[in-house]
Amino acid sequence: MSFNGTVTCKHCWETGHNRRGCPKLKEVMLQRLVEDPEDWRAKRYFEKKQGAKVRRCTYCNLKGHNRATCAALKGEVSEWKAKNSSWRKAIVEELLAAGMGVGALIKHADLSWQITERQSLVMVKGINPEASINAPYNALVVQGIIKPTQHCNAKLPDGVLRKVSEKVGGNIPEWGTSVTVMSETKHCHLRTIPNHEERVQGGTEKWVKKEIFANKQCDDFYENKYKE
Repeated sequence: MSFNGTVTCKHCWETGHNRRGCPKLKEVMLQRLVEDPEDWRAKRYFEKKQGAKVRRCTYCNLKGHNRATCAALKGEVSEWKAKNSSWRKAIVEELLAAGMGVGALIKHADLSWQITERQSLVMVKGINPEASINAPYNALVVQGIIKPTQHCNAKLPDGVLRKVSEKVGGNIPEWGTSVTVMSETKHCHLRTIPNHEERVQGGTEKWVKKEIFANKQCDDFYENKYKE
């Protein structure tokens, strides 16, 4: 590119295009193929131009579309959202059934460093809106009693996780811990979550793609390399 911002071709030295898109170079390469069909330089030229036009999806590795329009990825996202929605609803139901609604006093066996009152009473503040079926740990939000300003995300009770696993039918890892309910309440958790209706539906498609499927590939990614 020259100082005035105009592209200059390195083959014909005309302005307005580069060497890759030079029409005169293309004519030269076509003529070379006519004269010698095995001309390696001409063959390489057209192979590179043809390869540059082929795009493959970074999720399914098939030709003809990209990740944003991939039907396989959209199907996986919809399936994951439905499963995550069922998981979140089951978590709320089981917590309320166990008496661990908002305001319940519990004794939690595994609190983070943010709560100094280890093994003492804490109050249930709500559920973590970022918790999902593939990250079930730290789904419960609790706060201190002596120091209400102290709060943290804590593990769910073993019993709750076990029942949720049976309901949802997924292979949820045991990330729970021991929790004793000292004073139960039945106040719903959902009102503590901003946009709770959207959260219960499993999350927006944009959030799921960004947080869950950002670097994932489909199971047939490498096999699809050889498909047209």
